[in-house]
Amino acid sequence: MNTPSSLIPADDAARLHALERYQLLDARSEKVLDEIVAATARLFGVSNAMLSIVEKDEVLVKAPYNLPVAIERIPRAQSLCSATICRMARPYSKIYPKPARWTLTFPCCSN
Repeated sequence: MNTPSSLIPADDAARLHALERYQLLDARSEKVLDEIVAATARLFGVSNAMLSIVEKDEVLVKAPYNLPVAIERIPRAQSLCSATICRMARPYSKIYPKPARWTLTFPCCSN
């Protein structure tokens, strides 16, 4: 299934290139991400949650929490994630530079 061009931003190639630097594009579960998603679900009092990564043609469900069915990937055209990406207007490589090391930060709480 092809993603409609209206859901692909003009700078999608730059976004995908920036995403590759994080090296998260395999389907393996990562314990730290699973724990963050579970903690976030508990914090907001929701029964399920997920961290997903929008690839070129698919959305990878990287860290599912308590989903009613097991989902690993879904077609990008069937995901709400593409609409969210289209709302962003800034260059991805400037917003999300690759960190020197992985740290968990909360921008809303930083000085």
